[in-house]
Amino acid sequence: MRNQKALLDRNWFYEFELPNGIKTKTDCSDGVRQLHLFRRTVLLDVIQAHFGDRACNLSALDIGSHEGYFTLELAKRFKSVQGIEKNAESFSASKKIFDAFGLDNIDLICNDLLSVEKSRLKMADLVLLYGVIYHLEDPISLLRKAASLASRVLLLETQILNFDMEAKIDWGNYESQKNVTGVFGVVSDEPEAREGGQTEIALVPSMNALYAVLNAMGFSTITKISDSSRMCEQFYRDRRVILLCIR
Repeated sequence: MRNQKALLDRNWFYEFELPNGIKTKTDCSDGVRQLHLFRRTVLLDVIQAHFGDRACNLSALDIGSHEGYFTLELAKRFKSVQGIEKNAESFSASKKIFDAFGLDNIDLICNDLLSVEKSRLKMADLVLLYGVIYHLEDPISLLRKAASLASRVLLLETQILNFDMEAKIDWGNYESQKNVTGVFGVVSDEPEAREGGQTEIALVPSMNALYAVLNAMGFSTITKISDSSRMCEQFYRDRRVILLCIR
């Protein structure tokens, strides 16, 4: 295997099993590794249930592809895959992983989705959006862009607030009111960190805010993944959610 020593010397955010069965080192805790495995299991279940063997003729897009952990699974099953990652170090690491697996059906872009030239992007049958939107100060713009690229399925995972909100507010004057469905919470982020956002401000959605935004973007069916036999504790406590969004 090419560059195996470089792969094994590096501390990864994910634990990759290389083609020869050796696993890479990771500096993540057991809890974080379990989160990665659950996300991967859900992704593979969705691919099998909604695409099956047809995936080999279809396309996928991984937004926030990071070190390529989930992009790798997509590339093993789909005809073509695009990966978008803003962090240059993670982007470079993912290219080494794909090289080790001999995969040549991946188009990698080192940028954030909102800055990528439109001509570089292709519509995809499956768009994956894991662990990104709660690191952004403008999550709705990214959701809108992701939705515009998903011809059929968007698989979304994010931290969420542990409460929903329904209310009415004055709209223009006291005689006119509108409904408030959901809320976004302001959280400080660390743009200098490996897994940090782009700025020091992030907006984290409530569950009903996510549903309202995704419905407005044309997804007619939104299903919360609730596989109690394999879920990590954050999903039990409604601090994280995976949503399967279908047009």
